[in-house]
Amino acid sequence: MSFINQIIYASKMVYMHIFPSLYLKYKRQMYINRLQTVAKSCFFKAEIPEGASFDDYQNALVKHLVSVNEYLYNYEFWNKSEVTRSEFISQYSTYMVYNWFRIYFPTYHNWKLFDYKELALSRLTEVGLIKRRWLYTPHATNEQISELLHSTDCIVKPHNATHGEGVYKVKHDDEQAIAAVLKQVKSSPAVIEECVTGCDELQQFHPGSLNTLRVVTIAYEGQGEVFGACFRMGRGDSVIDNSHGGGIVATINVDTGCIEGDAYGDNGRYFHEHPDTGIVINGFQIPQWDKIKQTCIDAANAIRGSIIVGWDLTLTADGNVEFIEANNTPDFDGGMQAPLKKGVKRQLTDTIYRVTGKRYHG
Repeated sequence: MSFINQIIYASKMVYMHIFPSLYLKYKRQMYINRLQTVAKSCFFKAEIPEGASFDDYQNALVKHLVSVNEYLYNYEFWNKSEVTRSEFISQYSTYMVYNWFRIYFPTYHNWKLFDYKELALSRLTEVGLIKRRWLYTPHATNEQISELLHSTDCIVKPHNATHGEGVYKVKHDDEQAIAAVLKQVKSSPAVIEECVTGCDELQQFHPGSLNTLRVVTIAYEGQGEVFGACFRMGRGDSVIDNSHGGGIVATINVDTGCIEGDAYGDNGRYFHEHPDTGIVINGFQIPQWDKIKQTCIDAANAIRGSIIVGWDLTLTADGNVEFIEANNTPDFDGGMQAPLKKGVKRQLTDTIYRVTGKRYHG
């Protein structure tokens, strides 16, 4: 970071802590402006249900910070009353919660730890939550990279990848692909990880991808709860389960570990059965659910990097919980609100208050 950028950053931090209410109003207006910039082009390119209108969307945008996709598909705001709309928390409303955390819990928001994949992987490895082999290419020699790629099938993730973008699999005996990786990482930093094999119960839905759980914890000063969870499954030829890569997601009942309702995909499509394997999704029991929940709470208290963390993990064939990565700004749309069309805003604010002793009023 340059000296000028450091000054700008420091000034913003001072302003944020001296004038917290003004700072939050500024951030909210910034998000409104951002959404409005693309509102019209996105809205009229979409398949618009009967009953939806651009004027109504504009009102919902200002009041609830919803995107076009959330208004039309994820939450179906076009057929919701204002009371019901207020029960949902949109992606940009979630960002407001994280801005609030930055002000009132500054020592509990280690953005750098989660923003850089290699730092999060290092910390998770240190506390024994990751057991697979991995390396960060700028910190490894060509010989070390080649050895890992030749010893086992690997997943290559661009350094700043989000939503599964640019992630691909390399087989250990594919010399052409390995050579391409060795050439690519000279100019484009990446994390290379040993492929994880999930247990049969989770993999049966889509054997071609690693099917993972997203478990969201809220933890502070030794207190912690699992707030929400979902099960993500790949589709077609994809090696990732992320919805942005064509995957589907289903809500998990936190108390029982059972999937509630059908899985949800892009543009409001529902799936009672997995479209590739035909396996029924609703009612599936996640194996060893109590162990998974406790492991995530233990992880949150061990790392202490953020009050809210979205843990991506799987259960391996030998019954161990293997963490894939951690996210310090998880949203609640795709896996916890969209499938059941049920908002979790009140539940979120109540859990934050119960764990931290401070109530969010955004």
